[in-house]
Amino acid sequence: MFTGKEAKLFMANYNDIKLEEIHFPEYQLPLWFPKNLENKIKEQEKLIKSLNIEKLRKFIDVYAMMVEYFNLILPMFINTEMKDMWLKLNKTSNSKTEKFISYIFHIANDFEGAISLYNKHLNEKECFNNILQKINELEELLEEYECHFYGHMLTEEFEPLKEKLQIFKEKGIPLFENFKEMTNNISYISSDWRPITREYKSETALSIFFARKISLFFKQEFKKPYNRYVAEIISLLFDKHYSENDIIKITKPINKFVKGENS
Repeated sequence: MFTGKEAKLFMANYNDIKLEEIHFPEYQLPLWFPKNLENKIKEQEKLIKSLNIEKLRKFIDVYAMMVEYFNLILPMFINTEMKDMWLKLNKTSNSKTEKFISYIFHIANDFEGAISLYNKHLNEKECFNNILQKINELEELLEEYECHFYGHMLTEEFEPLKEKLQIFKEKGIPLFENFKEMTNNISYISSDWRPITREYKSETALSIFFARKISLFFKQEFKKPYNRYVAEIISLLFDKHYSENDIIKITKPINKFVKGENS
């Protein structure tokens, strides 16, 4: 949400916003790729292309983000190394594999969402701390006005204002301290939806997030970890070799989110 000031500034500069021309990537799925899964990819493609509207993109360029995400996961659909996985998963369950297609289109967005939420909480703490500082400054000014026997602008709201400021601090500061302790690092955000690592700024943070999300999906939907498939996917997408043992280590912290399974 914009503040009134931010909204006015945005609208004042709206017409000057220049959008990068972004073309949806051309690609060719291999002949072996299952038709039902191809249809799911085409559905996602249609959805992404529908976001390529100037007015929408000027407010928040979801289209650019989704094209970037599509380019990231595209090797999963066209690389021959993925043939065994897609055919086996689809043979096991058409519906669950189709669900997996839709699922992987949103993993990168979930990662960005987790970081965005954490940054929002950092900004919230900074903002509230500034509020407390301004209250202290205001209380000093009120005391100065009163102690110097000024009074020409004194109104009946003077004393209630001082009392309200004190009550606000008495109630707000404990909440602030609890919130700071709870949000000391990003781990409090971690869940089956956002299994993010504490080292969320590291070069491997996104690959770890992908590994955990995909592993969770396999364990929850297919009731198997498919560590080899996870390793193959992550190695392919992030151009770095991951072994099955690497995946087991990476995904160990999120096994608690697997319902009814001892993974």
